[in-house]
Amino acid sequence: YLRLDEPVPTDPIDSGVAAFLALAKTPEKCRIFHATNYDTIPMGSVIRMMNEVGVKVEFVEDGHYDAALDAALADPGKAGAFQPLLAYRGMAGDGSLVPSDFSNAYTTQVLARLGHFWKAVGEDYVKRFVAVLRDLGFFEPI
Repeated sequence: YLRLDEPVPTDPIDSGVAAFLALAKTPEKCRIFHATNYDTIPMGSVIRMMNEVGVKVEFVEDGHYDAALDAALADPGKAGAFQPLLAYRGMAGDGSLVPSDFSNAYTTQVLARLGHFWKAVGEDYVKRFVAVLRDLGFFEPI
């Protein structure tokens, strides 16, 4: 479930591609990387920005979310769009899932030595990105 303090990396495609191309030049035995921007925005801020550009996100309790998902899955016209969520549904019900902390510190050091530094993105970029997705119909009701 959603944590509002969860950091969301902001990786514009041009910067991400540059990072991947730089990392592709490293020795083959050293090619396990986590190439994400160290400049992040909290999920709560992303949701606030989505609402500001007209993509309404409503906070609900877990039970309400589960009921809405069940209703969508029962509707043949909507079920297909929600199938990918089923892979994660119920996995933590027995408490067996443990959040995995990952770090991009090693990759950041390698990229710095290769001359690649991530750019700070900021709220304007995120708002423009969400607005483009909105205009493409990405958030249209199913």
